[in-house]
Amino acid sequence: MKKRVFKMIMCMALVCIMLFAMYGCGQQDTGDATQATGDAQATGDVQAPDETRPSVADMTMGEYLEDPVGFIRSQRYDELVTLTSFKWEIAAWTFPEGQSVHDNGYSRFIEEHLNIRVEYDWVVDVSQYETRLSLALASGDLPDFFYVDPATFIMLQEDGLIADMTDVFTRHASPRTREITDFFPEGFNSAIDADGNLMGLPQMGAGTIAIPTILWVRSDWMDAAGLDAPSTMDELIDMAVIFMDDFGASYGIAVDRAMFGGINSILGVFNAFHAHPNIWLRDEATGELVFGSIQPEVKTALQALQDMYRDGIISAEFGVKDTGRVNEDIINGEVGIMFGLNWAGYWPFNDAVRANPEAIWRPMSVPSADSNPLYYQGPWPVTSYVVASRNSNFIEAAIKMANAFNVVSDDPSYFLPGDVGAPWQSGPLWFEDPSSDYINHVALADAVSRMDPSNLTVARQRDFEQIMLWVEDGNPDGFGYYAQLTGHGSFGVIRPYVNADRIRLSEMRGAEPPGLAAVASTLNQLQETFFTRIIMGEPIELFDQFVSDWLAMGGEAGTIEVNEMYNR
Repeated sequence: MKKRVFKMIMCMALVCIMLFAMYGCGQQDTGDATQATGDAQATGDVQAPDETRPSVADMTMGEYLEDPVGFIRSQRYDELVTLTSFKWEIAAWTFPEGQSVHDNGYSRFIEEHLNIRVEYDWVVDVSQYETRLSLALASGDLPDFFYVDPATFIMLQEDGLIADMTDVFTRHASPRTREITDFFPEGFNSAIDADGNLMGLPQMGAGTIAIPTILWVRSDWMDAAGLDAPSTMDELIDMAVIFMDDFGASYGIAVDRAMFGGINSILGVFNAFHAHPNIWLRDEATGELVFGSIQPEVKTALQALQDMYRDGIISAEFGVKDTGRVNEDIINGEVGIMFGLNWAGYWPFNDAVRANPEAIWRPMSVPSADSNPLYYQGPWPVTSYVVASRNSNFIEAAIKMANAFNVVSDDPSYFLPGDVGAPWQSGPLWFEDPSSDYINHVALADAVSRMDPSNLTVARQRDFEQIMLWVEDGNPDGFGYYAQLTGHGSFGVIRPYVNADRIRLSEMRGAEPPGLAAVASTLNQLQETFFTRIIMGEPIELFDQFVSDWLAMGGEAGTIEVNEMYNR
């Protein structure tokens, strides 16, 4: 699968795991004209200032785009610089013949154009990275750069173990790298400490267009019944009943026992009723941060879900059905409505259309329960940071590698010759562009509407080819691309909400405070138990008991902590 599909799968894993690897030793960049110490000297834009040419900070995007690789080479060290780091990998990763996590097209690009070689102190499976990193931090055995989760990022700042990147970013960041930070300033600013110092490079995700849970419907059934896309929740319920009565669906809306997963979710129902569970919100009346799951709107949404369960629209077995079992129902035509993320066209709906070429699932906006505008929701997307050791001799190298990543990411032919399946995380450092999915969608939607890919980048031309597999040949291998990237796809549904700023991100924009983190598992289990009981028919008044118990079992103290940390 392609880079985007891999990223989509990783997003599922990263919700549950704080990953990533790298770190350092040596002497901090002093801001002198020559950055590297020891035997290696930096060349190009990091030499002594030349007043006859603009500095990196003054370079325009147009000047950069004339020769991005030339820009990277202008930052090349005269002699080979060897850096150390930590690394995680995934067992399913595949590489072109002769390449590996240690030696691949991306790492070769960095060595060729920057004269930087990265050696890993250790490489572990992604599931073991956090544990192994904790041991390394405890021993003080740290490399030049590495990835950390938000909690570790705060701890390392407090302990004074990581370098200030403010000056090296200003002097070495390419126009493309700076563009990334400008698109999502709130995310980038999460790496800036109270004194205004940049303490790492935040990984800012795929952007808000990739966050919302939207509506997916069997469009062949909808068209056969003469129905339009539902504009109210009542119309959606009526549609579910018609699918059950006239098309043989066993139940109306796909829901599995996880309730808030990437697919088969109930989150769309909550958002329809203007409820936003599982994230922290700002109370408009008081200005305080409050937990979304205990707000009154959640009670209203739970009542609606209870009514759906009572009427058979939600399966009587949802409390014991895992994702796999519900996906089987989708593939077998047992259900025709689902709430899920933008990538559902890749899975499970590609399997549904393989089983039945007429079973086309179409993405749609979640209808509001009333006349008020609906706001989608999402978690804070910054999940990790690249940090450099305060002792590293080559702090600026992290910025240079981020620049290089942006070049190879914009055109995978630089580092994935003949193989688009190699993971984009295979290199030693990456810097996620939160505008990438949005911009790719806009470009591809336009190209598909005109059936003309001539103005697309190399990477987007590959996406266009995949879309054409479905458009021209009805090949299910291209369905996911079509159902996500085109104007008729999920990004086309979400795009107006991004433009109108109608996606609410959690106000807890970093690590959980220690006290809240200590009780998080208990509070999560409490919520799951009460929500399931209410949906399955127990009195709606149980919600009031849930709120009381949540506050008493650490939620009230946690709310105070959250406000102290994030409501300044």
